[in-house]
Amino acid sequence: MRWRPSRAVGGVLAWGAGAVTAIAVGVLALSLIGSSLVDRRLPPTTMRLDPAGSASSPSIVPTIDPAPTAVERTLTTAAGSVVARCANGHAYLVSWSPAQGYRAENVRRGPAQTARVEFESRSEAAVLRVTCAGGTPQVAVGHDDEHDH
Repeated sequence: MRWRPSRAVGGVLAWGAGAVTAIAVGVLALSLIGSSLVDRRLPPTTMRLDPAGSASSPSIVPTIDPAPTAVERTLTTAAGSVVARCANGHAYLVSWSPAQGYRAENVRRGPAQTARVEFESRSEAAVLRVTCAGGTPQVAVGHDDEHDH
């Protein structure tokens, strides 16, 4: 059997094309997921004619309707942390990160009255419940020290 450089080069090029395609699809998927998680639309605007404007050259002045704002906070515990958002009275987990030795389980991302994530280790489970008080994310932590796997 003889080694053929053209086959090796072709294989490397095919592998490279596959890798580039996989990365492009991943980036596209993340951009689509990201845009659905964070509403980047501008608040609705209304247009009105400026009373000083004339009929031949009216000036249009945009006004922005007040929209409810979302408040986002990072909430940290010994078992892990969450980035939570409150909007329209509902809690939403933007992201979560377990501390070393823990893993995330039973995630209820929201939006809901209470969003939650459970950080489990070999010896305990910490349940982080996020609610909104005054439009600001608040965390309550419950522990289950008799947690077994």
